[in-house]
Amino acid sequence: MRQKTLDMINKISKILEEKEYIQAPDLAKSCNLSTSSIYRLIRVMRQEGIGIHITNKGYILSEYAGLKDDTNFLRRLNARRVSDYFAIQSSMQYIKKRWKGIQDKRTIRTILESLAINQKSLKTGMDSIKFLEDKHKLDQV
Repeated sequence: MRQKTLDMINKISKILEEKEYIQAPDLAKSCNLSTSSIYRLIRVMRQEGIGIHITNKGYILSEYAGLKDDTNFLRRLNARRVSDYFAIQSSMQYIKKRWKGIQDKRTIRTILESLAINQKSLKTGMDSIKFLEDKHKLDQV
């Protein structure tokens, strides 16, 4: 990783420690970067093992997040998987038709199978999040 990227990651980490919740545009302004650069750096930080939650209030380091932040973060991740599931289901029949070769069809099937999840696991995830919220009496945001 380039030194400039490492420096920016350290700068973002320090800002998140100081300000707790911060929106991407404000973080971009503080770092003198574009908002899209902040999104990329957040992704890189997560790949490097730095936990960052996105909440309605903005970004927060996972170590400083509360129970409500955790459940909202997990809800957002689960909702993204649900959305991806329906996108795959609605497009799969058309994608499969366009690819003619046996090897191509196998490759497409492998890709789609790796993305597929079943409806039961989606419902279980949402039910589990709801259980945590009810157990700890957390209000949904």
